[in-house]
Amino acid sequence: MAEMGSSVIFVTPLLRISKFVTSLPFFGLTIAVLWSLLFDFERSTATHCHVANFLPSVSAAIALTPQAYVWRICIALHAAPRYIVTCLYWIFHSKQSVDETKLLFPFKKYLVALLCLGNFLEVSGLIGLSFISSRESHFIHIMCFVLFIVGELVCMILTCVLNSIQNKDSIEDKRNASLKFKAVLINIISFVSFVYLFFRHNSYCEPGVYTLAALCEYVVIVSNMAFHYLVAYDFPDHAFLFCDSNTGKIM
Repeated sequence: MAEMGSSVIFVTPLLRISKFVTSLPFFGLTIAVLWSLLFDFERSTATHCHVANFLPSVSAAIALTPQAYVWRICIALHAAPRYIVTCLYWIFHSKQSVDETKLLFPFKKYLVALLCLGNFLEVSGLIGLSFISSRESHFIHIMCFVLFIVGELVCMILTCVLNSIQNKDSIEDKRNASLKFKAVLINIISFVSFVYLFFRHNSYCEPGVYTLAALCEYVVIVSNMAFHYLVAYDFPDHAFLFCDSNTGKIM
């Protein structure tokens, strides 16, 4: 904690910051998709099949300017807090009491480490696919997308696994864990549907199939945002605190 109240420059609840940070990608995605639909429909919805398509994929929407600039700024602003939260994941889950009768109890520290690694890969992949568009380097963009998906699935699934073996007594904690599980389930179903529709579109070139794939892609991203919004409620008593190092100290 901080000694000397006068040394504290700024304090804000982590939950408030998390809400703002989560809203940034949502805002960026909304602007990118709407701008593409309203002002760049033909280019953003075009595919190699030349069939009817009514929604741009996320990759297409964030590759076109000026909407790409909005998306990249939002991702850049939200990246640093997400890396900080990775450290909080480690501290929080390491300190949580665990039901020792659970099968996965002996592997707790490894699960926590993998969760943190997953979050790091997710954020890093998101930065990569945001700043290296599919038009600039398709291969690197795809690799960053794969990194993002692998990272988010590892992070989300292991969070639910750890919640299942932790001693959570309050109704609010149990409700939060249940909502996170539902967000993960929606995310996985949407991603599997996206993969199926994407390959079906490439194989058969049916009208409207890529539109459904794009819609599933939106759900994948929004469910991911919802999950991280819910994770913020694991830290109701945490805050970001900035102090003057010349007049006080953090203990």
